[in-house]
Amino acid sequence: MSLSYAWEQFYSAVRGLAMWNPIQERLCGAYVFHLIHVKVEDLPENIRDDFRKLQAELTSGKPTGVEGTVAAFCNGLTDEQAASYADRIIDMYDTVARHLGPHLGHTQ
Repeated sequence: MSLSYAWEQFYSAVRGLAMWNPIQERLCGAYVFHLIHVKVEDLPENIRDDFRKLQAELTSGKPTGVEGTVAAFCNGLTDEQAASYADRIIDMYDTVARHLGPHLGHTQ
């Protein structure tokens, strides 16, 4: 993988966060469909620990029934808590985009 692949996944996650459904669902989808594919070593060093922490938190839910750990965690959040996680993802996206700079959107 590469930094450009990480950018693509963060970009898709951020676009998903901008949809109309409840923020908890958007947050869950951003991780499950996009960010789960990002390798920590492909990220800029200054956000690697933050990303590891985000991964650990989002996957710490205790599922009941058929939901997974991420859905269990996200469904237990208030709107404000979920929005705070979304802000963290957007901030990481910004960092990745700035590191990619003039190569933004081009594969490496």
